[in-house]
Amino acid sequence: REEAAQPSRNRLGAVSEPSRNSPQAASISTGRLAAVEGNPGIFQTPPRHARAIEALTTPAGRGALRFVIGLRDPFDLAFSLWAFLSTLGQEGRRVELRMGRALAAIERCSRPLFSDPLLLLRASPPELEAYRLCLDARPTSRQHFWVFGGLYGLHLLGWLRRGFSPSQFLFVRMASLPRAAADVPAIQKEFATFLGLSPPPADSAQSGVCLSATMITSK
Repeated sequence: REEAAQPSRNRLGAVSEPSRNSPQAASISTGRLAAVEGNPGIFQTPPRHARAIEALTTPAGRGALRFVIGLRDPFDLAFSLWAFLSTLGQEGRRVELRMGRALAAIERCSRPLFSDPLLLLRASPPELEAYRLCLDARPTSRQHFWVFGGLYGLHLLGWLRRGFSPSQFLFVRMASLPRAAADVPAIQKEFATFLGLSPPPADSAQSGVCLSATMITSK
């Protein structure tokens, strides 16, 4: 039986869900289903975090995990990270300098993949592993840090190579998140269907909702 973690424990993954979209199928009540980790770094580092999940779950429980991944334009994501760290006083270089060095570091690992990322879909496991090892090596990883989070295809392939199924991942464009309360029920229903949960009642679906907003920085 898969047991949900105690609230004080640090868990890996996004949402734990029993097989066949039924909590009872894995002896887990709907009250024990919960989001367990919101750190985007988990999806970006499948070699490390997939191994951790494999160590913490049974094969049946591993297949029941669900991951909700927010997709943002890679350059918007990179600029947001730069602006955030600059606001905190932890970044002093100009954004174009950081981005230029980051892209150059990625290109050095594979010029063909840099020019045509779709080649990832035809890469053999050894080729994919070699590319990943190059990106993970220091100081390369410190240089491409700014744009690495937006390499969604590479990250997903890393999880799939370790035996996770495409059906375990739900990708959500951040730009599509509701900006009006009236639009909330539709996406709540989409999430509930994916997670195997019942949507909230119609009269409470819009209460306490945090809508999308634009972050303003001093930069």
